[in-house]
Amino acid sequence: MDNKTLFGTILSLAIVIVMIANVQNASAFCLAFCAPQETQASPSTNTKLIVKSNTDWSATVMDKTGNLRTLSGSAGLTPIDIDCSFVYSANVQKYSELGTAIIALAKDGKILNQETTTAPYGIAQISGQCPR
Repeated sequence: MDNKTLFGTILSLAIVIVMIANVQNASAFCLAFCAPQETQASPSTNTKLIVKSNTDWSATVMDKTGNLRTLSGSAGLTPIDIDCSFVYSANVQKYSELGTAIIALAKDGKILNQETTTAPYGIAQISGQCPR
């Protein structure tokens, strides 16, 4: 593993740790202060994460319980089903110096949040409240 890949892996892990801390804090806050109907919203079944890239990539997705799922792929468009009922967090990292990687959240075919990276071995991250 070269230094750029090692650095990207370490940076990606650091981002995931921060994402977990933020979601756990948000969940604890909501359990204490949100009305019951807000914490028990039904999953948004038409919500997907989308990775579009022209290079190899790896993505980390956090679900509503804080569990992490790691996926990898190559050039193309990859839809990823998620159970989005409170908050979401995801990132994608390119495995090359060249190219582009895009990660987006879409509901009913409409892009709601999107980030792009063109940096060598770059990472793009999105997070937020799930659409209702």
